[in-house]
Amino acid sequence: MAGRGRRSRISGIVLAGGQSRRFGQDKALLRLGAVTLLEQTIQRLLTVAQEVVVVGPRPEVARPRWVRTVDDDLPGAGPLAALLTGLEAAGHPLAVVVGCDLPFLDPAVLAALVELSPGWDVVAPRVGGQLQPLHAVYAKTCVPALQELVWSGVRRAVALAEGGRVRVRYVEEQELRVVDPELRSFFNLNSPEDLAQLGLRSGEASP
Repeated sequence: MAGRGRRSRISGIVLAGGQSRRFGQDKALLRLGAVTLLEQTIQRLLTVAQEVVVVGPRPEVARPRWVRTVDDDLPGAGPLAALLTGLEAAGHPLAVVVGCDLPFLDPAVLAALVELSPGWDVVAPRVGGQLQPLHAVYAKTCVPALQELVWSGVRRAVALAEGGRVRVRYVEEQELRVVDPELRSFFNLNSPEDLAQLGLRSGEASP
């Protein structure tokens, strides 16, 4: 898998509107060092994308001209609806989509996924047998299928890639490990115990 991304004509999308109920605080605003997790995510996306769209009510996000925030069109309707909002707002034909709870998000992994994207609507990693729909690449050609799913009340983020509606390139662990041998990029924070697993507390240095 190549490790160099095509920065032109690519959007980055951060889904940042979740409630973080299990975590007990807003994960996007968690400080791991000098920046929040959301700010770190934006910085890393900008290494492979020309713009970043943050989906969710985020008035506290600094907005240089290449970062935009958009309200979720259907708040509370789940990640699939947020994905649709982001893709509709994206200014480029291709988008790298991530959640805001990935402390080890690796730009080299993102670039490698982008390199695999020609000819596919979705490039989706599969780690531990589980699809990673919020660490994936989507083309705007997915919008009609997403609209159909969301309007039908579907909420699960994996529904688009697993439904046979679009062309999906699955990326298996052996390919991912070429760029990220320990698959650290896919570690997500779901609970305070995950911070403990990292040996960190809120406010300490970023991994």
